[in-house]
Amino acid sequence: MAKFIHSVMQPLTAIAAAGQVAYECPVNPLSHLLINISPLNETTAPATYRNLANMASAITQLQVTYQGNAVVALSGADLLQSLLWYWGKMPGSSNAGVANNERRSLVLPVIFGRQVYNSAEALPATRRGELQLLVTWAIAGTTFDGLQISIESVELPEAAPTSFLKYTSLVRTFAAVGQNDIDLPVGNVLRGVLGFGTTRYTGAVPAPTLGNMQLLRDNQQQYYTSTDFTTQRGNRVPGSGMLPFQTDHTHDLTGLVGEVTTRQPITSAEAQENYVYLDLDPTRDDTFSMDTTGANRVQLRVNAGTADLARFVVFEKVATGDFFGG
Repeated sequence: MAKFIHSVMQPLTAIAAAGQVAYECPVNPLSHLLINISPLNETTAPATYRNLANMASAITQLQVTYQGNAVVALSGADLLQSLLWYWGKMPGSSNAGVANNERRSLVLPVIFGRQVYNSAEALPATRRGELQLLVTWAIAGTTFDGLQISIESVELPEAAPTSFLKYTSLVRTFAAVGQNDIDLPVGNVLRGVLGFGTTRYTGAVPAPTLGNMQLLRDNQQQYYTSTDFTTQRGNRVPGSGMLPFQTDHTHDLTGLVGEVTTRQPITSAEAQENYVYLDLDPTRDDTFSMDTTGANRVQLRVNAGTADLARFVVFEKVATGDFFGG
């Protein structure tokens, strides 16, 4: 029977100053890491309380690198949304109350395959010091301070993985509305793209950053020949993502004494409103995934409604031998 090793990689510690900290990862094949963000609530004004999104902002940037080459590279906010949209997983949290100076906990997994504990899809064995986790911490935000963190790892000592999931982010600031092309990596199997736009679908005449989108390979439309941001971000048919109704939202208070009646959750100002996922692996078996080997160019074409900042997290299946060597 297969075995795993779940252990503490970094005991609970206070982060005294904002900036990057390097952590050495285990040497056995690695399924996933568990990043525990544990700050104090800064809710002197109760309206500043947030459940998930602002907590994730304690991670300004997270990278997992092998000999300096990125396996994972994205912000905490994008990691949270990747868990929701790609894996369909709600991160676990503790003591999510509004009281000021209460110690919170939010655990963000960093997963190296489509599933955790997958012996075929994980990071392979490495030598000491070759695999590092680099985290740039923000020690305080609008809803938290007094940051403490811990990190745990799950190793698969008997595994011999043949592939792993690489996900890294691209950042673009659109210079103008209308057509903008974002070049995606080539040479691996493309499983999907998570998009963030600064301007969400809002207002009487919505003009979201990401607008209409197409996917092209060597200037030929592929898979997504045309999809609108609003429709695609609400597309739950493939089942790849979940509607994160459990995340931050507000209630409109209608009473102050006794049992209070509130309206339905209002999510219009929350982080997930700015994201969309273009799924190329809806069956989760690579039936539809795009092998970009031999492509000269693969790009996402965005008809921007508003010219501002956008980010794209690209999910790729990569052969371990190609990245880590034979």
